[in-house]
Amino acid sequence: MIFYILYKIGEFIALIFPLKMAYMVGIFFSDLHYLFAWKDHANVAANLKAIFPEKSIQEIKAMRLRMSRNFAKYLVDFFRFSRLNKNNIKKFLHTKNLHYIDNALKNGKGAIILTAHIGNWEVGGVGMALLGYDIGVVALSHRHGSVDKFFIAQREQKGVSVLPLAGQRGIA
Repeated sequence: MIFYILYKIGEFIALIFPLKMAYMVGIFFSDLHYLFAWKDHANVAANLKAIFPEKSIQEIKAMRLRMSRNFAKYLVDFFRFSRLNKNNIKKFLHTKNLHYIDNALKNGKGAIILTAHIGNWEVGGVGMALLGYDIGVVALSHRHGSVDKFFIAQREQKGVSVLPLAGQRGIA
């Protein structure tokens, strides 16, 4: 439950401050987390070292810090989804070549869209839903059921269906 409360506090902060200030606050808390979350650091560092074996420990630490700060910005944007709507989504999302999707859908076919975790990948799904597309996203479940429900609700409030990556979520 504590994690859910922390996410709700994060959402509150993201919504009351202007975007740049919310990013600054998010980065501050990300840096605090960075100082104390040793288990998370070890996992991220091991993954980065596997991807970049030529990088020094200092370079891996710097990458880990940048990743942590970028994730904080992602969360701020995610928490601000309630502000996105059909009238303003094009300010935040640049689309091109949608005709490929439209043609696939006209032919009675669905479309599978792949994205990398670059920038805020969530905005793409929400944006497509706000543009009128029927969107389902594949998502990992969070360890804590209340946090999982919170993340699912953030997506579903904008018309995005959430498909669990594997099996049943088991949320109580």
